[in-house]
Amino acid sequence: MEDDIRQNNNMLEELEKVNYDAWEKFFSYYRYYIDEFAIDVLGLTLYPYQRLWLRAMGRYQNSMGIACRGLGKSFIVSVFYICSSILYPRLTLGIGSATFDQARNVIKQYFLNGVLSRNENIKREIDSFGASNNCFVKFKNGSIVHAISVNQRGGGDTARSWRFQYLFIDEARLMRDLIIEDVLIPMTKTKRDLAIRHNVPEKGKVIFGSSAHLKISQLYSRFKFHYEQMISGGDYWVGNFPSKIGIKYGLFEQDDIDQEREKPSRTLDSFLMEFEGVFIGSSSDSYYPYEITVDCQVIPTPEISQPKKTSSQYIITHDVALSDKKGSDNACTHVIKLKEKPNGGYYKNLVYTFVTMGMSLPEQRDFLRELVHLRFPNTVKLVVEWWIIIAVIPVEKFI
Repeated sequence: MEDDIRQNNNMLEELEKVNYDAWEKFFSYYRYYIDEFAIDVLGLTLYPYQRLWLRAMGRYQNSMGIACRGLGKSFIVSVFYICSSILYPRLTLGIGSATFDQARNVIKQYFLNGVLSRNENIKREIDSFGASNNCFVKFKNGSIVHAISVNQRGGGDTARSWRFQYLFIDEARLMRDLIIEDVLIPMTKTKRDLAIRHNVPEKGKVIFGSSAHLKISQLYSRFKFHYEQMISGGDYWVGNFPSKIGIKYGLFEQDDIDQEREKPSRTLDSFLMEFEGVFIGSSSDSYYPYEITVDCQVIPTPEISQPKKTSSQYIITHDVALSDKKGSDNACTHVIKLKEKPNGGYYKNLVYTFVTMGMSLPEQRDFLRELVHLRFPNTVKLVVEWWIIIAVIPVEKFI
């Protein structure tokens, strides 16, 4: 009993020696200059562009990095997650991607393997790892980083139950915007329990990382919104990091980038998006400019056959393609429903579409016969395109 009392007294004396003001200044400073924490405390070596990106993620609620392939988007976000996990106890952080494997690979590549996993200062802070379908990194102060599965075909329903203070959306160009807005961003609205207990204001963070994409994409709209909010003083930051930055700091060589550009399979558009951070609109060799195309839409009322007793007419279009080689065109069929307006015009609704590769010509003929005569007998026109020939075939002669 006396030993326990003596031990408790010793612990109290040690606590009294702690300079809480100094520790408060320490954490306040490094939370604001989080790039310096990575250098001073963790001993990492960072390039200026990495420090800029790191500091921006620490200071802004919404941040976006558009970067050349190989420039280390996932690496710098991993550094940010490690620093934040140490500086903020019981922080919950998420990594979401179009595929679960992609999100899990960020943890495997930078937390379990690679230069960060070999850093003794980082290893000392990590408590445990999870693998397989429950992939996480847990820190000794209660902070945890999760890789999450986002089932885009299911509308992201598998991820709805997650709650994070920070969320990194990797390769955001591949993630459907509706899922980002309705599923992922709302995850970050929950404070840490410590912030709630001490009534401290705290906002979640959403971090986007991606290569560039088309100007008609939702990513470009989000990129412009981040930029406009940033220059107007909002809680947003966006940065663009082309290949010349990686060349400047020796991450890759100029001739490697030149070789990428000269590959026979590489178009100028894809090179500019992947390696130069350029969002592509119309180009000199475009037959149709990107700007006049529209996003694909979900068909609200699909029909695999015409409803009974319908008076609506149908037009069926078919683009012929025969090759089954990878990268070849697909045969594509659309069924357009015509509903008459009171003024004599028509509403045109796409109600059925079918895409296939490698179907023979007789098989395509039989498929069209089934559509015209059995499934949509109210068809008034069949339009077939083969190479540059477009034929409008009278339905009564298509037997």
